[in-house]
Amino acid sequence: MEPEVTAVVLASEPGSLVRLCGVSMLDRHLRVLQRLGFSTAIIWNATPEVKAELETVSSARGKIRIEFISDLAQRPGPFLIISGSIYCESRVLAALLKCSVATVTIDTNPPKERLSLLDGTQRFQGELACGARWADSFSIDANNSSVLDVARLPAYIGSIRRTIHPLWFPAPSPENLPLAENLILNAATKGTPDFPAILHAPIETWATRHLCPTRITPNQLTFFTGILGILITIQFVRGHWWSGLLMAVAFGILDGVDGKLARVKVETTELGKLEHYLDHAFEYSWWLAIAWALGASGQLQHAWLFGVLVIAGDLLGKIVTRPVMAHTGKPSHDFSRFEQRLRLIGGRRNIYIVLLLIGLLAGKLPLAFAAIGCWSMVTAVIQTVRSIYICCFTPRLV
Repeated sequence: MEPEVTAVVLASEPGSLVRLCGVSMLDRHLRVLQRLGFSTAIIWNATPEVKAELETVSSARGKIRIEFISDLAQRPGPFLIISGSIYCESRVLAALLKCSVATVTIDTNPPKERLSLLDGTQRFQGELACGARWADSFSIDANNSSVLDVARLPAYIGSIRRTIHPLWFPAPSPENLPLAENLILNAATKGTPDFPAILHAPIETWATRHLCPTRITPNQLTFFTGILGILITIQFVRGHWWSGLLMAVAFGILDGVDGKLARVKVETTELGKLEHYLDHAFEYSWWLAIAWALGASGQLQHAWLFGVLVIAGDLLGKIVTRPVMAHTGKPSHDFSRFEQRLRLIGGRRNIYIVLLLIGLLAGKLPLAFAAIGCWSMVTAVIQTVRSIYICCFTPRLV
């Protein structure tokens, strides 16, 4: 449902067309507005350059209709007014949409690493203004406005398992462009990773940075990754362990890149949400393919049992940790240091691939496969015990 607010982007301000990670500031606002539920956005006082920029077809904002207007005096409110020259993430705008009185966003405690980007930022009541406001009429009376301090917004983002101060900054100068893009890339990186994912992260960031200026979309990467997942299953069925495992490492990296690219360029789609289920289907096909190959070749007795254990442990872990999310508002692996440390080495796809590679190097691949089956169930048992403890013996947080 579309918010009962008119979204207005001030496009004549200098910096509206500055490109960050391949997307102009103005285009980024429209992509964010579409994902907040807006079907229409007003571009106020657009220059010819702005109109030329927005006439370019973009699937990332294809569902939002653009109106170019230079006079809003007679337009009924309320308005969500966004400076086209200030990067402002969706959490800030979503918080403004909940307001019912004229409100200006400020930041009373920006992180130190961002201060160089905030030089010269306009102030409101002595504090840094974040470039977005809610108003019941376009001619807002700044003196009678309330303030929304973004430093007081919830800092935890469940979708990426991170605590991050809301990200905003004016269009950067050329010398500050790398810093601004680094902040955006860092904010798109998921937290609480497993050990192999820690090693993948710099590669994923490097790939994302170089893919941003191209026309390659996250959905295209998802499709390519899916084809790779099928090829890996085929390689495992044929017993081609080295090629299959190395392709599985690449699969893990690309799986991170497509999600990070979607968050950085604001190109998230419904297909991206389904990708997680497809990933699990590919993974399960790998374990069954390895079990079939090892069993058919006589290299491992009861190979099917170990394949089933890998999948059963994963499914059990997903089931028993769901109540923790409802109890705490966080994924189970983010509840405490114990869960975070378990996440580092617990049974997961990346961990299994590393164990299989070690087994292959040692000439003990069948033993490694049996080990990951057992480790999957051990992880699930630990998760079960911890979930019972968290839900029964800790205060409910939501």
